[in-house]
Amino acid sequence: DVLHLIMAMDYHRTQNFSSDVLVDQFARSLPGATVQVHHLLDSASKRYIDQVIERVGDATREGFVLIRCSRDVQLRITESGLPAAVFGQAYPGVELPCVEHDQVAVGRHLAEYALQQGAQRFAIFTHALWRFGDHRMIDSATSTLSSAGVSLDSLKIRSLSPEREVVEQVLQEVMAEGDPPDGFLCRNDFYARIVFEALGSSGNGLPCVVSGSHAPLNGPAPFARVCSSMTLAEEVEHVASMLTEAATRN
Repeated sequence: DVLHLIMAMDYHRTQNFSSDVLVDQFARSLPGATVQVHHLLDSASKRYIDQVIERVGDATREGFVLIRCSRDVQLRITESGLPAAVFGQAYPGVELPCVEHDQVAVGRHLAEYALQQGAQRFAIFTHALWRFGDHRMIDSATSTLSSAGVSLDSLKIRSLSPEREVVEQVLQEVMAEGDPPDGFLCRNDFYARIVFEALGSSGNGLPCVVSGSHAPLNGPAPFARVCSSMTLAEEVEHVASMLTEAATRN
């Protein structure tokens, strides 16, 4: 009857799709269910989720979908025994069904595209808070670059908070150094768009910019993107079916 869509607070800053779009898609996949969105602050996430679980009680017609949640939150939901699924990767020790994107493929595609465009010096712009998917993407991208003969001193990795001013400042610093990057491997469209717009207005020629958003195709973008082979509706339908199966087992 009720779907609790639980997501880390940073989701709405760098999301591929807004909360409203996700709510609409889950409502279509779970007709008749009410979708409630919860944005969690890291500092209070465990206490908050405890309160939500307490309100749910022993109800078996309420379930959870977790997006970018911490291991503590995933574990607490697991311990509750309530129906739940992870839209992303489950942490070690978390026994919840999950839908993962192939982050190894994302990292490889990012690096291969930039190499094909002739880039020789690279920068990876990614989240300030790394999660397992980020580790796999970065490992895959750096491995691909290394196999192509790119040396360590030709790669810069920057972990950036989801604030345009911060990204722009770091970009200026990177470009002001000797031999600046000519290939930007961006974790998602948020970082890629800022880099593209800032460098496009500099008048110095635009380096290669590619986004590893791994989101379903969502209209044109001025930069290259790694996209999911599934539509958002298909992805949400898959998550909803896992959640329904978990509810049936309960």
